[in-house]
Amino acid sequence: MASVPGGSDLFESYEQDYVALAKDISKAIHSAIPAASGDAKKQQVKAVQRQMEEAEEILGQMEIEVFNIPSTVRTRLQSRLRSYRTDLGQLKQSLKQAAFGYDKDRRELLGDQGGLSPNAEFDNTSMDQRTRLLAGT
Repeated sequence: MASVPGGSDLFESYEQDYVALAKDISKAIHSAIPAASGDAKKQQVKAVQRQMEEAEEILGQMEIEVFNIPSTVRTRLQSRLRSYRTDLGQLKQSLKQAAFGYDKDRRELLGDQGGLSPNAEFDNTSMDQRTRLLAGT
């Protein structure tokens, strides 16, 4: 998050706010939510969802601010903005997994394949062949 010559102070301020908020969100997802249960867990999830909405708003403001920045710097800032949007998307996925708390338990029960048959590709091929055979008769 280095200062960009010709960049906007407002953009940098939004960026600092977003980075701090993303760290808080990540911390909650990876430690506070998994440690909580019941109503406390629901409250933690709702708090993180509110923080994510705030992060979305900050990214929206950053996007608006990018258009007020000279085009020589704009592409680099747009790249960083895309990266932040990707990161937020990953945090949303992590929140879903943490909220339901099934990821670790599911892997323990069903193995690393998440319940898919090791022969899933074979099964799909067999079904395709069966469908073609039935369609031909």
